Amino acid sequence: MSAYLFGNSTAYPSLTVEIGIPSGTQGVWGGSVWGTGLWADPTTVWADISAYVRQVSTSWERSRELNRQPANVANLVLSNNDGRFTPGNLSGPYVVAGTSQIRPRVPLRIQATWNSTTYPVFYGVITNWQDNLPGYGKDLVTSVTATDVGSQLALFAVDGATIGTAASLPGSRIADILNTIFWPYGSSIDTGTSTLQKDATNDTAATLLQHVADSDGGLWFVDRDGSLVYHDRDHRSTATRSTATQITFGPSNTQYDEPQLSQDDTLIFNTVNVTPEGLDTQSASDGDSIGLYSVRALDIGGWMTTTAEAADLAAYWLAKYKDPEYRVDRVRVTPAYSASAVWPLALDAQIDDRHSVVVTIPGGGSITRAVHVSGISHSITPDDGWRIVFGYSSATPY
Repeated sequence: MSAYLFGNSTAYPSLTVEIGIPSGTQGVWGGSVWGTGLWADPTTVWADISAYVRQVSTSWERSRELNRQPANVANLVLSNNDGRFTPGNLSGPYVVAGTSQIRPRVPLRIQATWNSTTYPVFYGVITNWQDNLPGYGKDLVTSVTATDVGSQLALFAVDGATIGTAASLPGSRIADILNTIFWPYGSSIDTGTSTLQKDATNDTAATLLQHVADSDGGLWFVDRDGSLVYHDRDHRSTATRSTATQITFGPSNTQYDEPQLSQDDTLIFNTVNVTPEGLDTQSASDGDSIGLYSVRALDIGGWMTTTAEAADLAAYWLAKYKDPEYRVDRVRVTPAYSASAVWPLALDAQIDDRHSVVVTIPGGGSITRAVHVSGISHSITPDDGWRIVFGYSSATPY
């Protein structure tokens, strides 16, 4: 059953936390099905553990805008006074065919329901169970760490020579990779811009996906429902949710706290070199920026088919990063303060959504920045309630 946080159904969504348990004796997680084209036992059923949850946090944000989207990581603290989450307890409720399913690679799903609409918060696999006995052994709690299913893409070797065709578009190449590994969680894939060479690399699915993204100036990630998403480099300038403001944060709009703003040299690149496989390097540079900050080079490889496409990609990155910007890096939101207005917006937020942030400066004045969502992290504790941190990258170049 779902649980209302702190017994409050008016200020908080209901939270549902579930683990996947195979109902039969075949294909249990961590067994022989992995690596044979199947990801999970089709008879898996979801066991609701919401009533035992004490704390939940998720962390899903790039450390730098140029980094690829990292795995979404979840951490839970569970009440375990009856030993149900202890792996050695073979009389517990999560035992199948004499084997405890409290072990690594058990699926984990977290959802929030507000006003009859259910939103995904996390979907992945558990990597660690840890029992702790605080209060001089008078309490038993289990700490759980999980990572999204995208982390499993590094386990699948793919022969690049067997997928795609010469001059195929990134979206088609990504679909080929997913089909090869029998990806079971769904996808949302942009068409892409650059045409790609035949990539004969024999590597993991994760590495080949990154080859595609690097060649196109795009971004791939696994969403909170487990689906694989690819945004090409035109996504932020063409997709409706990226061009139309979805949420405005500010004193007279949606409230927030602890904004973080910065301006530094980590995102200044005034010389961009793009070197496609087997082709000449194409460069773009900005003399004014070089005069102010010296040469700051960004070097990118790729599998695009023509030097013209490489030159376009170099110009794209240069336009974004030749000048520094005073950026809003993140804000923290407590939706319960204005529950009916904020929860549906905050829970529906997606990577690359466009937000507007108005920051009031002590002593007078304010600044307004257009931003794109680069991270969404949740913290749910008895002391602080439910808070959401949105990480941002600048929307100014778009």
